[in-house]
Amino acid sequence: MLPDLNIVVNQNACLYSYITRNEELIDVPPLSEAYVYQTGEKRMALLLKPYLVRTERIEIAEVSGGVMPLEEHLSTFFKALFAGCEPNNTQKIQLESLYSYRISQRSFRPSLPITLLPPLEMELTKLYDISNNWIIGRYNTNASMVCNLTSRLWRAFSEYPPSGDEGSIDFKLTIMSNRTSDDVRLVDFQAVTLGIRHVDPSPLLYDEDYHNR
Repeated sequence: MLPDLNIVVNQNACLYSYITRNEELIDVPPLSEAYVYQTGEKRMALLLKPYLVRTERIEIAEVSGGVMPLEEHLSTFFKALFAGCEPNNTQKIQLESLYSYRISQRSFRPSLPITLLPPLEMELTKLYDISNNWIIGRYNTNASMVCNLTSRLWRAFSEYPPSGDEGSIDFKLTIMSNRTSDDVRLVDFQAVTLGIRHVDPSPLLYDEDYHNR
């Protein structure tokens, strides 16, 4: 039902129904509207706000299309996610990132938390554009979210190098309504992942001067 409906763009809906009689009394030619009886419309009293939970695995590399730097993967993914929204629109999201890997020949994949972002509201360009004024490992208030997120991830990896087989960066992402004062959830993505093998080049170590502050 409504497979192409973008709930980030259309954040509420109203259902209505009515009954007709005689509309399909004959096929050809169509019956004149004067002979079709229709009741009045019955509408919902309140607008319906959708909430979806996506548990299917989403591979970022399949969206971005190949091997590239981490910030380019993230930028391409978020641009695709918010396609159809005006770039100067504001959007509120919450994000958790983890590192997971396979132990030996077992199917068990432990997950290690890396970062948890509280609900953040920002312009979409501030969210997904790649800034020119950022340094890996250093938070910059003027840089975009994907740049600061990349910086935080690589700083974590420089302190605790990733190990294990088939390592991946996993994300749990929540998109919230930008039309309410409360944090009303629109959609939860519970399994967004990016295999480390798709990320190149490897980042430099984070800035030691920053680390020693």
